[in-house]
Order: sequence, then structure tokens, then C-alpha cells
Amino acid sequence: KNIKKDSPKFNKAELKNRIFSEIENINPEKSKGNSVISLFRASSIAAIILLIVGIYMLINNSVMLQNTFQSNGDISIVNLEDNSNIVLGTNSSLQKGTDFNNVERNVILEGSAYFNVNHIDNKPFIINFKTTKITVLGTSFEVGTDRNSHVYVKVDEGIVKFENDNGKSVIILKGQAKEFNEIANEFIDLNIEDFKVDLKSKYLSFQNSKITEVLDKLSKFYGVKFQINCDEINGLKGFTSPLNSSFSINDYISTIEKLYNIKFEEIKKNVFVISCN
Repeated sequence: KNIKKDSPKFNKAELKNRIFSEIENINPEKSKGNSVISLFRASSIAAIILLIVGIYMLINNSVMLQNTFQSNGDISIVNLEDNSNIVLGTNSSLQKGTDFNNVERNVILEGSAYFNVNHIDNKPFIINFKTTKITVLGTSFEVGTDRNSHVYVKVDEGIVKFENDNGKSVIILKGQAKEFNEIANEFIDLNIEDFKVDLKSKYLSFQNSKITEVLDKLSKFYGVKFQINCDEINGLKGFTSPLNSSFSINDYISTIEKLYNIKFEEIKKNVFVISCN
């Protein structure tokens, strides 16, 4: 289950007015005649101004206003407002600022995750992870660390730009995987066959599951909606699927239709009506 933590919201205009009102009320003239007190008062004023400016800059840049999504002991999914879906690995977290989806879509990852990013023109999706940055427009890929703590990126769909904090970068295409070795300061090709069981396939793996549970997970991961016009579906169970990261939503629908006496009809984009045959 996802845990969403929202930091308290601030009225920046009101806070700014209060800050500068307090500065105006500080009058160093009252301390004339006592050089020690004057020096102390002047130092205090300087410290207060520096602190206030720092706080105001943090708030103005939305650093303090972030939403954090966390997975605890299980794999979980995050659905963002730009229609991107992220599968968080166990004990992982994802942070996004309140300005997410305005000009850019910036997030901070800790742990591992599988990203299914919705394409939006001129709005790159940027993942900050350890000492690297991953930039995409719309694609499906996995980000994590190996046993040596090297950051890796594996791309299922689209194109990804993978760069370190020194600006060195590589382009990763569909069906490729690379890792960044911090010690050698270089990107290394990985064997895509080593990623047969990724976070996507783990999240969408089913063992003797109820069809309603399967539909719920498919809906969350692929961003589709199911309208059920068949009461018998609530009693259907026993669905088992292999760990296969190449499976699409149509593969799952086709498999379910073959195993059970139900029919899927796409009435509009990403909306399916399910009926009994």
C-alpha cells in the first residue's frame, strides 16, 4: 500500500509580508550608547535576515513543498497526475515537487522503480537518482542499483538519456540496458537477458488470483478502466501468469478471454467493457 505524505502548505505572499514587516520593526537606533549591545543587536539582525532570506528562497523554489510516496515491505504502484505510472520496489520512495507537471516533471528516486511515463510534448520527465539523472519524454524503463551499488537503466520502450552529475551522458534505446560505474566514471553495457524478471513483471505476476484482483492491478499499471457488465466475474479465480516483462495489456486481455467465458470490448481509448459470453 502506498503512503502519501503531504508537507504543510504555505501562503508565500502572506509569509513574505510578515517577514519584511518583522525586519522593519527591528530598530538598531534603540541600542545607541552601548557599543556592546549595538554590536550584538547588529549581529542578531544580520543573522535574522540571512535566516529569513534562506527560508524564503526555499519556499519560493518549492523545495519544502514535496509529496513523498513510499513502499514498505511490498512492491506498490504510484499513479501521477500526468498519467504516468511507477512501480516502486520494496523499501523505495519517490518525491515530487508541487511544481511537478508545470514546465518539467522532476522526481527524486530512492531505491528502485519501473517507470511507465506518459508522453507530453515539451515536458521531459526527469528522474534524479543518486549521482545520475535520467531524462525521458515518454517510455517504459526500470531504474535501480546492482549488488555493487551501480545505477542501472533498462529500457523496454522509447529512448532514455542517462547522465551523471558531471554531464557525461549516453542514449539508451529500446531493448538496451546500461549501468554507470562511479569508480571508473563510465557507462557499461549490460545483457538485457539478465532482466527477465523486473519490477513490472513482479508486480503483474499472478498465482491462482481472483480476476477482480487481476483487473485492479492491470488498471493501475496500464492506466485503463474496466466497466464490468457481468456479475459472474466476481466469482472467477485461479488466474496464473508467467513472469514476462514483455507482456502488454492486450496480452493479458487475450489470455483472460481464452481462459474464461468473458469478452473485452474497447469502447474508447483505454476504456474496456467486460461482458459474459
